[in-house]
Amino acid sequence: MSAWVAPSATPPPPEADPQPPARRPPVQRALDVLEPLFRRRLESMIGDLAGRGYRPRVWETLRTPERGDWLEERGRTRNGRRSMHVYGVAADIICREHMWDCHRHGCDYYAEQGRAARRAGLYWGGDWRSMRDYPHVQAVAVGDQARVRRADDVAALLPHLMRGV
Repeated sequence: MSAWVAPSATPPPPEADPQPPARRPPVQRALDVLEPLFRRRLESMIGDLAGRGYRPRVWETLRTPERGDWLEERGRTRNGRRSMHVYGVAADIICREHMWDCHRHGCDYYAEQGRAARRAGLYWGGDWRSMRDYPHVQAVAVGDQARVRRADDVAALLPHLMRGV
């Protein structure tokens, strides 16, 4: 069985640049800031990957609207302050060994992350038809993102939108 190769790589975020801008908004990596239902499933996905011999690394979880705008200005996201990260229902999980460059090393980490995300009832950015985002995992389908953005209580809405709740 040959190694999975990504058709196009997700570019690393500006923080991976060896000489990053001095005034960038900080990156949040803690899982406890995420919506609890999503966090439990994400932890399950991470455990699943670890149990299969992979070494996932949490790169980013909750994002401030200002950080979203900053990333959008640099062409790293199309959603800016409307990203699911801002609502605590998305995270970027990368391969600890190769980070964003798995495709260059013949590493199948991201393909396995996609399978693990689906097993956990989550949505994987590598399944998107445009602008595939291999590290990205989120609680809701793309078609439900507008409902999350309009919600007064995201935690109360999640059980109605997540797979297999």
